[in-house]
Amino acid sequence: MSSALAVTGAAHAEDQAASSSLLNDIVVTAQKKNRAERVQDDPGYTRIDWKSATSETNIDVGLGDGVITNVANYRTLLQDSKLDDGAPVQVIDFRTYLDQEQVSDELRYAGRFWDKLDLTVGLFYFNQNYQ
Repeated sequence: MSSALAVTGAAHAEDQAASSSLLNDIVVTAQKKNRAERVQDDPGYTRIDWKSATSETNIDVGLGDGVITNVANYRTLLQDSKLDDGAPVQVIDFRTYLDQEQVSDELRYAGRFWDKLDLTVGLFYFNQNYQ
């Protein structure tokens, strides 16, 4: 029997200026006396907070010299971002918000019978809630 647990932590990118994504790099350039200047009234932001835990367990069984494997995962994600349209005055601001939670589980058997048949069967469960 062997088992493993992996936990991944939070990633934060708060109040980043327009350089963080391609859409945030959209700017309007105004020509004034042969001079180009950047015009943007709101730098926007992106905030991401996620947590994830994964567990894998393998149990050797005598039936077909096989292995029963279980892989389980739980994850939460919060994402909030705002993007300015780049116009000199506020025309449109783009805002997205996602609050997501998911659970998945896989139960699998893999074995070999009569030196001719490799068999893998299993079940998979997935559920998520988001708004």
